[in-house]
Amino acid sequence: MKNEQYFAANPTSIDKEFTFNEKMIGKNYQFYSNNGVFSKNRLDFGTLTLVDVVANLTLSPKTVLDLGTGYGPIALFAANQYPKAQIIATEVNERALKEARKNFEINGLESRIKVIKSDLFSNINQSFDLIISNPPFRAGKKLINSLVEQSFKHLTMKGQLILVVQRKQGEPSLKKKMTEVFGNCEILKRNKGYYILKAQNIE
Repeated sequence: MKNEQYFAANPTSIDKEFTFNEKMIGKNYQFYSNNGVFSKNRLDFGTLTLVDVVANLTLSPKTVLDLGTGYGPIALFAANQYPKAQIIATEVNERALKEARKNFEINGLESRIKVIKSDLFSNINQSFDLIISNPPFRAGKKLINSLVEQSFKHLTMKGQLILVVQRKQGEPSLKKKMTEVFGNCEILKRNKGYYILKAQNIE
């Protein structure tokens, strides 16, 4: 389907796999991708900006969630960045999950990343020190607001939610929502229209 969105649970577009190589934080990765998944031909600028910012933070999380992993780049980054942490990658898109599992295996990190099919937190019953996401803004404001609200409930004390958003996708409203839910929100970086936002559970 021409207008099918990447956040569909079961894409009906032609199952056509792609492969490409890309570098994150100085490390080379091989990726499998497919029709019906987000940024199928290369890593998107928002994801690359997000991992670059997170890599330069002084964090030592024991548990990390890549919420909406797609074909897995953020989870791969997290597994290398935090070698002692438990890494969980969630996704609702079946085709993206298939490619993510391949990517975790081909990059030698399948034993480090637990994959869970989940619509936001529907199949998640634990808390995390760090939740990272490049959210599906095309899914609508209601879903994004729910992502923020549910993330707050699934963070440990002082746990952090870090998101990437384009200004044109609604950065001001997302920042407002994160501030309302968490009582705080910080802009970590602005880069070519992309914003990295961080909120922390300080209750």
